[in-house]
Amino acid sequence: MKQTGLIANEEGFSGYYPALDTLRFLAVFGSFLHHSHLIRFIHGHTFFFVLAAFILTLLAQKEYAKTKQFSFFKFTMRRLLRIVPLYFLLLFVGFVCVPLFFDRAATLPDVIPYLTFTANYIQEPHVFLLAVLWAVSVQEQFYVFIGICFRFFYRLLPWIAVAMICVSVGYKYVSFLDRRSIYFETLNHFSSFGVGILLAIGVGEGWFEKVKKVPRLSIVFFYALLVAFFSQISHLYAFAWFNALDNVIVSLLFSVVILTNTVTPPIVFFAGKSSLLDYFGKISYGLYCYQGVIITFGLHVILPILPAGLHEFLPLLHFLLLLAVAHVSYQFFEKPFLNLKSRFRSEVTN
Repeated sequence: MKQTGLIANEEGFSGYYPALDTLRFLAVFGSFLHHSHLIRFIHGHTFFFVLAAFILTLLAQKEYAKTKQFSFFKFTMRRLLRIVPLYFLLLFVGFVCVPLFFDRAATLPDVIPYLTFTANYIQEPHVFLLAVLWAVSVQEQFYVFIGICFRFFYRLLPWIAVAMICVSVGYKYVSFLDRRSIYFETLNHFSSFGVGILLAIGVGEGWFEKVKKVPRLSIVFFYALLVAFFSQISHLYAFAWFNALDNVIVSLLFSVVILTNTVTPPIVFFAGKSSLLDYFGKISYGLYCYQGVIITFGLHVILPILPAGLHEFLPLLHFLLLLAVAHVSYQFFEKPFLNLKSRFRSEVTN
């Protein structure tokens, strides 16, 4: 394998693409539509996981290119400063405020899995405003794993990514045969992370330069097929092979979406060109984490006082309130912690 992809050549490789923020917002928006029961789309998380692995691997390539090394400590501190403050604020809301004001203590889970970022393995149903945070646990576990790989096994990264995909597919297939639900388990999503890693390596290697020559009309046709695929995807789960390969297939499709908005001029409308959508991408972590709080508040507080003729507009109210809360949180709560990330940078921003 060429050296230029793993120790990325700085010439022509910035490790940053403006459209990625817009894509992050679209991934989170997909999860909002699913949580609002407007559509059934369980793969918003898949898109976000592919994006996360893709972005972090690009940044690791850039860090190695600039510093010839990778700091696991600095990487971990940057991840913690982004994830932990808002996450623990929401734990405070769920475990302290909910029992005090809403008398919902009976539906609260054990706090330990949430404190240790293993809440995605909780089997018992519990309050939605906490349950939605399962994806944060999955990401935090991936951050620890990939940080170790970046630091100690970087040269083996392509093979590690392939192994992640194979182990995940095998695990999903066996679980399907055993009729065991593993949707929230980390191994279920390791294939998505693996595809994201390989995609970033391929971009660094220049594997996808020919994508630039693909006619725009062909790309538009692909997007039409993508919409058709997702409209019929539920029928494919009747087959064992698709239950094992669904995340791989969907992640590969999302990889094409990423490529056609990074390597080529963005095909998604306004991707990387709208300051508003870019900003929504920057606050996407809050847009995801606050979904449980906002939707729960809307169903229990807003809906009872909303005129019957306006009930169908509740999801829109949820979304507008979600944008407002995520914006205020980002500017006045999260940003002070994010500013501390500059102390743990290796001349690379992530």
